[in-house]
Amino acid sequence: FGSSVPSSLPVMPPRRGGRRDDSESEDDGGSRGANKKADALFDAVGKVYEPEGFDAQSTLVCVGFPPSTTDIEVSNFLSWCAPVIHVEKITQGASAGSRNYTVVFADAASAQRVHKTDLVMDNAGRRIFTKFAIRRPSWFEEKLVQFGFADPS
Repeated sequence: FGSSVPSSLPVMPPRRGGRRDDSESEDDGGSRGANKKADALFDAVGKVYEPEGFDAQSTLVCVGFPPSTTDIEVSNFLSWCAPVIHVEKITQGASAGSRNYTVVFADAASAQRVHKTDLVMDNAGRRIFTKFAIRRPSWFEEKLVQFGFADPS
């Protein structure tokens, strides 16, 4: 029976297992390189705020998807871990080798659970890296900075 979702990428359930700190043992050899790759991807993307109208605590910045990935494929892939509410492509810092997204989950606990999960996209072992979005400053906070009553951060 037909499906309306394009299947250009295999949607596999993410492998479970907590993220490791940089300070832990690096005996597997791949983790140190993965951390450098994640840092480079997040540096290229820069500051990312939650999509307007959504909660920053429920929003993850997800980097490292293949360039041909669509919003629907991202939603399908991450729905294996937690209910996905909204997916938005990040255009800043885009590279030819990867595509990046903000993903809003049903609640903060779901986002936390996904953030702690090692996300492996396909059989080739492509890792997806996550961090929490930055809370968007309120109108009042912006005005305080604009008129010099607060430091921009």
